[in-house]
Amino acid sequence: AVAPQHYYAPNQEVDIANNKFGVEFGSFDFMKNEIQSQRNIRVPMGAGAYQATNAANDTNSGNNLVTGFYANNVVYFKRNEYFYTVGNMENAKIEKVRYQVVSASNAINALETGSVHYVSPQYTLHNINKLNELANKGIVQMSTDQLGYGYIGINAGKVGDIELRKAIMTAMDTSLATQYYAKGTATTIYWPMSLVSWAYPKDEQGNYDQSNGKEYIQAPFDEEFAKEQILSYMASVGANPGDSRLKMNFTIAGANVEDHPCYAVFTKAAKILNECGWEIQVVPDTQALTKLATGSLTVWAAAWGSTIDPDLYQVYHKNSTATSTYAWGYREILSGADSQYGEEKGILDDLSELIDLARETTDRDERSDYYKDAMSLILDLAVELPVYQREVLYAYNSNVIDPDTLPKKSELNPYSSPLDRIWEIDFAD
Repeated sequence: AVAPQHYYAPNQEVDIANNKFGVEFGSFDFMKNEIQSQRNIRVPMGAGAYQATNAANDTNSGNNLVTGFYANNVVYFKRNEYFYTVGNMENAKIEKVRYQVVSASNAINALETGSVHYVSPQYTLHNINKLNELANKGIVQMSTDQLGYGYIGINAGKVGDIELRKAIMTAMDTSLATQYYAKGTATTIYWPMSLVSWAYPKDEQGNYDQSNGKEYIQAPFDEEFAKEQILSYMASVGANPGDSRLKMNFTIAGANVEDHPCYAVFTKAAKILNECGWEIQVVPDTQALTKLATGSLTVWAAAWGSTIDPDLYQVYHKNSTATSTYAWGYREILSGADSQYGEEKGILDDLSELIDLARETTDRDERSDYYKDAMSLILDLAVELPVYQREVLYAYNSNVIDPDTLPKKSELNPYSSPLDRIWEIDFAD
């Protein structure tokens, strides 16, 4: 939350007495030459409980720190001796902390072998069973709702016909995604917003009606009905089997295509669409998240992290410069011909106006109404299909970490993690 001027803006004028401090607004040179300098990108500086170091515990700002802060899949920190909390003149209790990069599938094994002492693995049935087996070895687990949700995206720049995007969504049995997680730890959602948000329309948490793409009713997925709708969408744009518009990949982020909650959703959808004359392949891609930022993927599964405020501007507004708009295909929509993207342009105009209106009031009821209408338009645009809301799982070794210095399960919430007050965490006796 605190960005020190001497580190990130040493060449900017600071004269507090004359109300001159900070940086030039919107300066490209400042962003490129200072904020994005190799030092600033590779070694952050703030005002937290820990500071950057390396394996040798060297905190000098020389090249050793730049190259050693993140090395061999480990990020190194040491206690910040100048960090104090209000009413407490003690620093962080643990002197050295390191973050080690491990794959999600290997997190519990790393915890069991002692190479790490705290993990946040996927909340799968397999992982829960494994953690239960390790309980007698001092492994403790905690969980809470995640502040975010899983979704399936479709790039309008790659799938230019809105009817074909709706056909793809119609093929998705999103209830299958919850089966990836332990029973009762994931919920199917129907609005593009985290279920824990105060603005989520909880009174209309029903199934997406495939008949018109707008109504929300409780109805199980019907494969034969889905095929009828898909063929209708295809006919509306003259798409017949063998049409190049019907050939595409569904991308799963990562190296293992099966290790993802949307794998079952994608494979069933691919089967349904292929039986309707499409040519769909479900593929893994370790560079998927990077490609999302450039709008290079066609159909993909991913997840959003959310904040305490449900403002939709950054992700969905037509004037946003966030990379999410590249993924949705906003560039192609806004620059394309009205004959191809006329409907989408109208939706984007209305959507952006609702987002702006929601930003002009602090009344929660008014904002909730605006966001509900805005989310209906996002669904009409057919670029994002909400899939699931899950719980997040934490596990740690109580032989190493003192449980009394971590939050109790009842104290956890979607807006914090057990490490939020990391300076209070201590080793077990």
